[in-house]
Amino acid sequence: MRFSLLASTLAAAVLAGCSSTPSGSLTASSGSAASSGGGMTSSAPAGQGDRMCNADPVMNIVGKPLNDRAANDAQQRAGAATLRVMRPGQVMTMEYNPRRLTVVMDEKSVVSSVRCG
Repeated sequence: MRFSLLASTLAAAVLAGCSSTPSGSLTASSGSAASSGGGMTSSAPAGQGDRMCNADPVMNIVGKPLNDRAANDAQQRAGAATLRVMRPGQVMTMEYNPRRLTVVMDEKSVVSSVRCG
């Protein structure tokens, strides 16, 4: 009896460690979405985490430099709950998130691509 209770408790603890982070809760550790730091992610305000991303309205930022204001504007126009700005050499997770706008920068800090996911 004690063994099955211990095994059940251990299994519950292990599975609890596998739980995922709620959508929209990831934020940049410091700075803003378009700062020169690492791959930054910004979250949407509360209540907007269920918005789906559409990159079509923001394709016009490709080929242009990105600042904080333009990054926030792109996130809003795309209807994205989160924004991820990636710079050359950064590791990018490959999970698909239909609520996230990903902006990829080149070596000169110019937007090279924009996509959802």
